[in-house]
Amino acid sequence: METKKNVPFNYIAGGFFAFLALMQLANFHFSVVSVLWLAGDVLLAAALFLKRRDILLSAGFILLALLTLYGFFRGFFPGYMSYWVDSWSDGLRFNLLCVLPALVNLAGYAGASFLTLALTDVLAQYKESAKKLWFVPAACILGSFAAAIVVQLLIRLTGGGYWPDSGLSFGNLFHRLLAAGGIGLAGLWLAYPEGMPSKIRAAGTLSANYGTGAGPAAGSSAGGASSAPRPTPAPPAGDGYIGMAQHVLLLLLTCGIWLYVWIYRTTGYLNRLEDEEPQNPTTKLLLCMFVPFYFIYWMYKNAQRLDKLAAQNGVASDLTTLCLILAIFVPIIPPILMQDKINAIAAGGTPSTAGTAQQQPSRPAPSRPAAAGIGAAEELKAYKELLDSGAITQEEFDAKKRQILGL
Repeated sequence: METKKNVPFNYIAGGFFAFLALMQLANFHFSVVSVLWLAGDVLLAAALFLKRRDILLSAGFILLALLTLYGFFRGFFPGYMSYWVDSWSDGLRFNLLCVLPALVNLAGYAGASFLTLALTDVLAQYKESAKKLWFVPAACILGSFAAAIVVQLLIRLTGGGYWPDSGLSFGNLFHRLLAAGGIGLAGLWLAYPEGMPSKIRAAGTLSANYGTGAGPAAGSSAGGASSAPRPTPAPPAGDGYIGMAQHVLLLLLTCGIWLYVWIYRTTGYLNRLEDEEPQNPTTKLLLCMFVPFYFIYWMYKNAQRLDKLAAQNGVASDLTTLCLILAIFVPIIPPILMQDKINAIAAGGTPSTAGTAQQQPSRPAPSRPAAAGIGAAEELKAYKELLDSGAITQEEFDAKKRQILGL
């Protein structure tokens, strides 16, 4: 399998943690917790700069996770009262909603610890699953800030008072962005140490999906011999395909700008449904930007449309309810889930022709000649690598294996 040029994600992530350590030093107030936080950031920066995929990196994430756990429980005690709301008339009172952002933040650091242990082979049985979820801890940490905004708005709009310890400040947002960026890039480096794998076009796989007759399958049918798999060219922009690493990093690091670009693109992409009224991408973008909570409604309705489009293309999907819940509490996750499903449709489904005149009807893949034994071995190897990278499921691999071997 070919890989993209190896970007030094470890050095970039190490730079984020080094900057966090410098911020700690610039505002240092001596306490055991402050010293341990500083030690955790320094430990992670050192491990990443030194390319240490071992217990040193795991220890750094575990230390930060334990400190986050301590802070989570400390917020319940008198003297801290991080989850209390000033109701103006009744004074301070506990509000369960205020626990949610801290819980999401804790899930991010705990998830980073777990993924590091899995991807450094301490918990090797979970390694393959962890490779597919490398972005989740970073999304949770950034999502915790978004959850705090939602909770503060709900408290104010329902007349519940004001949450004084919400942590809604530019400094806190900047800290979350650095932490999310560092954790996300460290996870990407651990999951794909040699660089992100390129999808591979094997005989008859994607040529029909993109409306082209070219590719190894076509050559195999015409010449009686199979050619070796070659890297898959980027799907047409009209198919809505976006690389997941690129998508997640843009969501994490552009402070919401990429989210609005993605909403505009996805609204237009989903207009290919035959039985749904077309949506104006510009109108939906403006509503999401300026109407409070419209983003949640947009996410719900377009997850519905995506489920329908997936069904039309033979791809299993049931995102509607999940995206609605996550859009309320962790709004950065639904765009990741939806884009992953769009990519699955572009890569494996039978494309819908509604509203897409450029697409041609799909054609069955040419039958493979019996003499192409070497080509069959190469093709199976290509699909196995796709399976290992998470691009296809075990069921899809088994079906292709039976097809290639003529079983």
